[in-house]
Amino acid sequence: MSEKSGLDKTEQKTPTKRNDRKRPGTPKETQTPAKSAPKAGRRGTRQEANPSPDEPKTPRGGGGTLLLALLALLAAAAAGAGGWYVWQQQQSTTARIAATESELQASITELQVSVDRRISRQSEEISQASNEGDRRLEARTRELQQAIIEIRSRLGQDRTGWALSEVEHLLRIANHRVRLARDVQGAEVALREADQRLVAVGDPAFLPVREAISKELQALRNTGGVDREHAALRLTGLIDTVDALPVAGAYKAQQGDAPGQAEAPRAPENVSNWKEFLGAVWEDIRSLVSIRRHGEETNGPTPLLAPEERYFLHQNLRLKLETARLALLEGNPQIYTSSLAEVEQWLNRYFLEEAAATRGALETVKEMQGVKVRPELPDISESLRMLQRVRRQLGEEDRQTASEQEPTTGESLSGEQPEATP
Repeated sequence: MSEKSGLDKTEQKTPTKRNDRKRPGTPKETQTPAKSAPKAGRRGTRQEANPSPDEPKTPRGGGGTLLLALLALLAAAAAGAGGWYVWQQQQSTTARIAATESELQASITELQVSVDRRISRQSEEISQASNEGDRRLEARTRELQQAIIEIRSRLGQDRTGWALSEVEHLLRIANHRVRLARDVQGAEVALREADQRLVAVGDPAFLPVREAISKELQALRNTGGVDREHAALRLTGLIDTVDALPVAGAYKAQQGDAPGQAEAPRAPENVSNWKEFLGAVWEDIRSLVSIRRHGEETNGPTPLLAPEERYFLHQNLRLKLETARLALLEGNPQIYTSSLAEVEQWLNRYFLEEAAATRGALETVKEMQGVKVRPELPDISESLRMLQRVRRQLGEEDRQTASEQEPTTGESLSGEQPEATP
């Protein structure tokens, strides 16, 4: 409708402009009126609005204007109705879009809440499952630890237990060497080895044991222990030199003569009669026999054989030195002292004091007499008792820990049984 009204207005304006350019009274308009009439009929009020100057003006265009106004009004009404309709459609579409958006937002919110609820529930389930798994794992771990402790206690396979057993054994050896063998050096070696084992263990609970071992080592050093092996070796060396000791006033036998063999008596060269001959024989016989009473010449003991018997004298001296050596090794001071005293007496009585071998033997014997065969030894059993006490305390603590863990393990295992049943 609006388009048509616009076209009519354009048509009305166009003839007016054309008529303005034409001059009135032209031959075409005057001579051919019939041709202009149809044009006027086709174009409506175009020529009527602009009549020629020669024709009179008449109100012939009033109906067309009204029609045009009506048409314009209808077009405006149609345009308004169309705009109102479009506006209504837009409002309806906007409302539908808003409603759809609200529905979508509500759905999204509901979905978000549902997802959050599910995530929270799943998180709680996962947390509960994780905590339950941790409890089960902890229970299993305690159970395994308890089993390991029981196995170690039954079999004694742990390294610390073996090391402590070695330490206890070494301390027992040290006490044995001091009490029975009176071996100070051997006891010191055993104590030092025990201390090194405790250092390797590295447990501060055994520091009091190490302190006791240190005190016992110092006590053994303060005794000035006897080196029995060295003293015994000196006596052995003296025994080996006995055969080289010269006997005082001994008969020098010829090579091949037996020990104690005397020269056969010879008849006197100048014998006048048989009485003198018998007297000479008697004197020779008396010289072959020597009678001594025990204790006549000395207050001390005498050898079993006569001093002239060089071989047996050396053997007796060797036996006395062997007796002194054995008494030294056994720790018998009485036999040791008496044996060395007899050796000294025999050396002074039956051997040449001027000989260097005799003087050397006497000096060695005097030095050996100054050796303390059985000195007072300290008590080194404190470290052993302390070690046993500490081990006993540690064992009680382990048993107490194991007993405390057993109920917890039992409860956890009992709690797992219902879950294992489908």
